[in-house]
Amino acid sequence: APWLARALLARGGGRLWRTARRRAMLKELSESAAAIGRVAEACAAAGGSPDGEGGVVFDIAAGRGLTSMLLAYALPKLRIVMVDIDDKMDLSHLAEVLEDGRVRYFRLSVFTEAFEQLVANEAAAATWSCTVGTHLCGSLSPRLVTVFSTIEALGSMILSPCCLKGWMGRDVQRRAKEAGCSPYATLCETLRALAAGDDLAATERPAGAPIEVTLAFDASVLSPKNGYVVAARAPKRRRPPLR
Repeated sequence: APWLARALLARGGGRLWRTARRRAMLKELSESAAAIGRVAEACAAAGGSPDGEGGVVFDIAAGRGLTSMLLAYALPKLRIVMVDIDDKMDLSHLAEVLEDGRVRYFRLSVFTEAFEQLVANEAAAATWSCTVGTHLCGSLSPRLVTVFSTIEALGSMILSPCCLKGWMGRDVQRRAKEAGCSPYATLCETLRALAAGDDLAATERPAGAPIEVTLAFDASVLSPKNGYVVAARAPKRRRPPLR
């Protein structure tokens, strides 16, 4: 992909590839490529331009920001908000995209009101918006679904879960065993149903644009945990120009 070559040639970009373990890097690259493809689809569905102009993407629990970095080269006019709580990561490979403002890094917990306010404000100011959660662990996945469901300014959500812990994780394990199917597939279906509001009565579902939710498993991702829950609202209607 041309965006990968541009990222490799970026200031600081080469260091990331030289210092990473090959197998782990290939896995992360395949996950990022899958996310980028789905972001491009979300952009097109919202009527955005191929370079992402006017849009904003939230890379949630972004880690060292590989997906954020590659998105900045794949859709060069996109605004990317990278969120994580780790303040000790080496982000030198992001030097170019951080300095030119294509990527902004926020050290925030996704369970805070400040995070919700950030997302709401940035999404409201954009022509289209998308949240991305790649390989999310534990309660991060249901939290991302909740944020998407409650912030109506968000246009779409791309969620690839890793695992689920606590009582919900135990419930997923129990139902998977009863059904004789994979716990991971059951987890993905649980999150799809949560995003779609399948467990809510019609009167309990939030007002606003209807949400379409799909679940697919991507064989191009070099991991058995390759499920993608994609949710989308109807695109924002643009007001016609005054005459």
